[in-house]
Amino acid sequence: MVFLALCGVTIFDTTIEREPSASQGPSCTTTNAPIIGSGRHGRSGSASADTRPPPARPSQARSNQMTEKAYYDEDMHLLLELGLLKGGQLLQLPQPRKGVTHQATVEPDGALRFQNRRYPSPSGAAVAATGSSSNGWIAWHTTDGRPLDFLRKTARKSKGKS
Repeated sequence: MVFLALCGVTIFDTTIEREPSASQGPSCTTTNAPIIGSGRHGRSGSASADTRPPPARPSQARSNQMTEKAYYDEDMHLLLELGLLKGGQLLQLPQPRKGVTHQATVEPDGALRFQNRRYPSPSGAAVAATGSSSNGWIAWHTTDGRPLDFLRKTARKSKGKS
């Protein structure tokens, strides 16, 4: 408060006059910043809300950029089409801390069958296997240790996709 009194600041329509000894105090500089509570920005001495629109949330800004929907079954179809996976092929999801390795079978249409249930995406089957959120493209591996994500990247390169 002392500094404000030395500089002669206006707060909520109340002016704190500059003290006579202000010439010996800290230097007071004038800026073009709005006076606090002076009626600018929709305020008129009360604590009313700012009339400026709120800044865009990051999720709103990104939603316009995301125009294409990802179709994971297309990736599985591509792996089957290129022969990187085959219907009936076994996939493994190791959980070394639990001492368990889960197994799923690739269906002819690209779905995974895990514990006699059909999952349209690798991530759905991974969630069922681990009991928590999982990226199935990274979690599931072929029996020779290659992750599905590696196979997908290989297939996309050969087809000229990103």
